[in-house]
Amino acid sequence: MSRFTVKKVRDGDTDVFLLSGNVTTGAAAALTQGTAGAGSACAFDWDDVVLVNSDGIREWIGFLTAFGKGRRLSFRRLRPMLVATLNVLPIAAAQVRISSLYGTFSCPECRKEHDELLAVPADVDDGGLKRAVACPRCDREICELNLPEDEYFALLAVPAW
Repeated sequence: MSRFTVKKVRDGDTDVFLLSGNVTTGAAAALTQGTAGAGSACAFDWDDVVLVNSDGIREWIGFLTAFGKGRRLSFRRLRPMLVATLNVLPIAAAQVRISSLYGTFSCPECRKEHDELLAVPADVDDGGLKRAVACPRCDREICELNLPEDEYFALLAVPAW
């Protein structure tokens, strides 16, 4: 099992917490220790998270409820497995702005699936979110999101700060 770690870096006036490993039992302790001294603007980068189980989600919700008070929070680089979890349990991302997430796209030509990082515009309804990408294998110009867009992007409708 991959140990869960939290590493703090700065990005302008934002404390960015690089999350890594498995979010499971004990995650709250690592989150509390790793976010000590955090400022009012914080981002959680989920790119290196491998697994999130029900114990980890429960601990995450408890941590976020206390930690989020008086802070502007955002999530970066959410992996598809976490997007699916947050679509089912939106409370786990309540009051958090999603700034980027991965979408899994399929090529109708070569059938290859690949994850593509998508920047989420401040106003998602402005049409700035990419809905189709090029295939990295066969260079086909249009690959489509694997899941229905309204289902996959449902978490973006959760109110943020």
